[in-house]
Amino acid sequence: MTTTTTAEFPAHEHVPGQEPLHLDHHTTAPAWAPVDQTTASLLALIDGDPIHAADRARVINAIIATADADNDRVDPNQLRTRLTDGNGQSTVYPATIGATVNALAARGVLVSIGWTTTAGSKSNNNGRPARVRRLDRQRLAAVLAEAHRPRRRAGGDRS
Repeated sequence: MTTTTTAEFPAHEHVPGQEPLHLDHHTTAPAWAPVDQTTASLLALIDGDPIHAADRARVINAIIATADADNDRVDPNQLRTRLTDGNGQSTVYPATIGATVNALAARGVLVSIGWTTTAGSKSNNNGRPARVRRLDRQRLAAVLAEAHRPRRRAGGDRS
């Protein structure tokens, strides 16, 4: 397992609707293709779907436990082991893992710091690069506080 973390090769996020970043031959970080609209819509639905709230909470707890064990570093291979039972089966709906990680990254809670090679995956991703992230605990606290803040109903208060 290797991680590439250098100031010389910063992580770049893809902006939907724009061409992916094409890096020159000197860069070790891969360039990613854009997420298609169907996948983006599905991830957005899963991120906000109340049916998956318990799974999202388990993923967030696993992220925190992974960060606790490694100085705020979240390696996706270690995260996966926390979300897998003794038989190698996921303990959460698998799509909620990526949706939750991506939602937290979009909110600045998980910050890309390098790369590792996927290992132990049942989704044919073994050997592929995966982002290693750092947990920003202050941003996490702010995002969780915002999520639990009472929201005003559309159309004003009707009490």
